[in-house]
Amino acid sequence: MQVLVATAKPRLLAAVRRQATPRTIAGLIRGSGVWDLMKARNIQSTGHNVVVYHDEPGRDLMHSPAGIPVDIGAEILERFGSDDQLICTETPGGRFISAVHVGPLERLHEAYDAILAAVRSEGLKLAGPYWEFYGHWSDDPAAFETTVSYSLRD
Repeated sequence: MQVLVATAKPRLLAAVRRQATPRTIAGLIRGSGVWDLMKARNIQSTGHNVVVYHDEPGRDLMHSPAGIPVDIGAEILERFGSDDQLICTETPGGRFISAVHVGPLERLHEAYDAILAAVRSEGLKLAGPYWEFYGHWSDDPAAFETTVSYSLRD
C-alpha cells in the first residue's frame, strides 16, 4: 500500500461529537444522525463522510475503557453556527501522512499498519488527531475507498 506525506488545508465539517471505543464506534457512526441534522439546517455537503479521532500519539486512548472523543460528520461547503447537537469543525491542517484503502472496512487496519510502518521507517512523529475520509458509497465492498490520515509534527 502506498503512503503519502503531504501538506493540506483543513477540510470543513459538520459533525456530532461522541465518546467512542473500538466496540462502540461502528454503531455511533451508523446512528450519528448527522445527515438528518444537516438536512434540517440546509447545510450543503460534498457527500463525503469523515470521522476525526481525537487520540494522542503513543497513548492509544481509543482502547481505554473511556475511549476518546470523535467527530462523526460530513465534509461541507460553508461554515455554520454550531449548537449543542451539530458542530462546525474541520480536519487538521498542515503536514500529514495518509494511505488510501480500497476494499471492505474490515481490512481498513491495513492502511493504519502501512502508515505506522512508514512513520517508523522514516523517523516521522505523529501529532494528535487522525481521521478517516470515506469515498462515495458503493454496494461492492471491494470498491469502497477510505483515506486514513494522521497529523505529523514538523
